[in-house]
Amino acid sequence: MADSYRPIADPPIEVALALAVKPVDALTGRPLRDEAAVSIADVRPAPCLNPSGYWLFLTPPVELPDDPVTLTIETPPRYIDRTIDVFVDDLEPAALRVQLYPSTAYDFARGRTRVQGTVEDDDGEPVSDAIVRIGHTDLETRTDTDGRFILAIDGIVSTEFAENGDALRVDPDSDDPTLVRDYGGDGMRERLTLVVDHPGHDETTSEREIHEGELTVLDAPIVM
Repeated sequence: MADSYRPIADPPIEVALALAVKPVDALTGRPLRDEAAVSIADVRPAPCLNPSGYWLFLTPPVELPDDPVTLTIETPPRYIDRTIDVFVDDLEPAALRVQLYPSTAYDFARGRTRVQGTVEDDDGEPVSDAIVRIGHTDLETRTDTDGRFILAIDGIVSTEFAENGDALRVDPDSDDPTLVRDYGGDGMRERLTLVVDHPGHDETTSEREIHEGELTVLDAPIVM
């Protein structure tokens, strides 16, 4: 009589979530899914992508280094790559949404108000990963490795309020709205206060004229 054999099942492997990262378009909130490549320095293997757009680092096989971990997100040319330090132990749950800001190659809707420029230091060198925002609003972007930025301006609407004869425009969703005075009779020219922040430099403000419904390219860099 032939010997009979019963297969022995491998014991189940318990898998835990070490970190979940969801890269999203900063303007639309749309997840980039496989358009982005997510990695952590010195961590292998690469994370897996789930249907909702999160890149999952699972343990095992992944073992994260001690905090902070250096997270890099490589993107298509229309976005600015991000490298950030993440303190995973402070996250509960261990999930992170990372906003990806548009580059100058981004395909903006026609007629959208935009301002484009560069940020430099006192020596004329580009300042990368600086935050550029409109004062007193949450409208912001970041500079790329060449110090370039482009900022889309939304949520600024005309109001009935006036001061010193100038019509005012405000961000209606802001607790501390920015005031944008309308100069001239055509109602198209505006001045905005751009605020630039970077951990290696002092905060800088710059008031610049923009044109509503157009791309305004600053004729001089913002110097930090």
